[in-house]
Amino acid sequence: MGWELVRHAIRMVVFNLSDALKASIGPFVIALLLAGIVVALGGVPMEVLTGQVPADQLASSGPASLGIMGILLILLFTFAWVAVTWHRFILLEEYPAMVPPIGGRPIWPYIGRSIVLALILMAIMIPIGLVASLFVMPFVSSAPVVAGTIAGIVLGTLFTYFWLRFALCLPAIAMGEEMGIGEAWGISGRASGGIFGAALILLVLNGLLTLPSGLIGTNPVTALYDIAVTWFVLMVGISMLTTLYGHLVQGRDLA
Repeated sequence: MGWELVRHAIRMVVFNLSDALKASIGPFVIALLLAGIVVALGGVPMEVLTGQVPADQLASSGPASLGIMGILLILLFTFAWVAVTWHRFILLEEYPAMVPPIGGRPIWPYIGRSIVLALILMAIMIPIGLVASLFVMPFVSSAPVVAGTIAGIVLGTLFTYFWLRFALCLPAIAMGEEMGIGEAWGISGRASGGIFGAALILLVLNGLLTLPSGLIGTNPVTALYDIAVTWFVLMVGISMLTTLYGHLVQGRDLA
């Protein structure tokens, strides 16, 4: 069932490519412009965005820290904006405009629930990560690459699995309905094995898609490729939640 879920999510994006672009490109362009304004006026050095400024140096700069928080809020709002638009397109057949509407859309409730889910996942994954490190540490000195790869696959799969199970409530919020986090966990339990398989497939797929840039190195072509891959992975991830909701809650087929 895992592959059927992933295949359906991919087909959802590929077969509705023009609508996927409408649902996302406008919000992303606006987010980029707003982030640029924050960088220009908020005293945020460009090196921060590329991770080249040490955390202790950033912490000592109040304006830069506020600027980074502003950029993160812009990105979070944009993600929710795109996700709500896409959920409603697939599940309610609301076709997106070039700039999807914001008014009358439950974007802020979607953001609030996403933050709660992120905190829950942190509470789950931190102890799991600590336990995993105890098993990995003996092999780090002899086979660091193998140990790191295995740990990354295991932790990444578990993180994605828990996210897909809990986040089943997000499409419901996008449609103006209510579904608790516990209820989402219970409903998704009917397909827990398939969801775990889908989580593993998504992790492997993401690794394969990002592999060419890692092998070739940074250049204008790979930069454009990375942007396309990031967009595709994001849309497939949103489509996975839409697929799960449509299948488990609305009884839709995976054909």
